[in-house]
Amino acid sequence: MSRFFKETIKITLLSLLIFIVIVFLLNLPVIFNQIPRNQKIVMAEDRGDKIIFIDIKSSPILYIPRINVRAPIIFSDNDKDIMKDLERGVSHYPQTALPGKVGNVFISGHSSDYPWRGGSYKEIFINLNNLEVGDLFYIDYESVRYEYKVKGKKIVSPVDMSIMEQRNSYEATLMTCYPPNTNLKRLAVKAELKAEVISK
Repeated sequence: MSRFFKETIKITLLSLLIFIVIVFLLNLPVIFNQIPRNQKIVMAEDRGDKIIFIDIKSSPILYIPRINVRAPIIFSDNDKDIMKDLERGVSHYPQTALPGKVGNVFISGHSSDYPWRGGSYKEIFINLNNLEVGDLFYIDYESVRYEYKVKGKKIVSPVDMSIMEQRNSYEATLMTCYPPNTNLKRLAVKAELKAEVISK
């Protein structure tokens, strides 16, 4: 075997090893977030046929029990601010309905982001696709807890604005890039308002 051939094999194997390590590191957030961590979010007390909610914070918060999400809602002033706001939580899109109001409350969050970017919410919606029809999520806003029930989900192109459409109904949409570690598509989870509870 010639020296040139041996060197070529070494370089090829080294390149392959480096590639595998890079792919593993880039997918580490996805792998890590798929591992159950026995987290539990206690949000309510069940008392017969009523749910009495407790400890509603004054700051806007999104709770999704099924996927163990609890994140501050940042009300973005304009489209330019959204990416920066996603470093501090999930973003409520400007010109969409406020919680409890007629229309579509549109909230986005990262499923993944570049490792070198700041913020603690880079993968807050990484498991959003695990939500199923009938699952509940909650928005705490101005001392009221709004309960939304998932009615469906779909994958759309990044330029499909139909998921932000404002209708004469009480609904909410949670949106993230899909699949994780790409921005090829958008996953939209659609929900309808089921109940609201005023904090004491």
